[in-house]
Amino acid sequence: MKILFSILFITLISTLAFAQESKNQNDALIVAGKGWGKVQVDAKREDVEAILGKGEGEEGNKALDDVYFREYPKMGIQVSYTHKENKVVAIFFYNKQRRYENMAKSPVKTEKGIDWSATYEQVKKAYGKPKEDFSGEGWRRVVFEGIDFRFENDVMVRIGIPAR
Repeated sequence: MKILFSILFITLISTLAFAQESKNQNDALIVAGKGWGKVQVDAKREDVEAILGKGEGEEGNKALDDVYFREYPKMGIQVSYTHKENKVVAIFFYNKQRRYENMAKSPVKTEKGIDWSATYEQVKKAYGKPKEDFSGEGWRRVVFEGIDFRFENDVMVRIGIPAR
């Protein structure tokens, strides 16, 4: 009986600790050039998976020589890892971007207060002059130091922490 009680107690404590970690992660802000809470550029995949779970995707897919992608659809996050070192190279947060409708709306905002409701002008005001500004019919991608934003039909659909 003592063993059963001990197992139940340890399980309860572990569950509460994981729930607190998840809550803290969800409260984290996206920081340009760094990441989101403990999900950081250069972090090891095992550390990211301790927070986000295993994810979906094929690490054996060598379509891109140096990197592969894992998706975390329930969190609206995609992470790019290096094949060689299994470290984070880039992190993408989604809000129903075309071709990524399977991804939930990621519950994030940046350290400068930018969330999914922000306009292109608000992003520029917060981050200054863009390094690059790409656009086409119905879309725009604006790049700043350590962070980029994609808009489709004037709605922000992706925030990226790109490779350095």
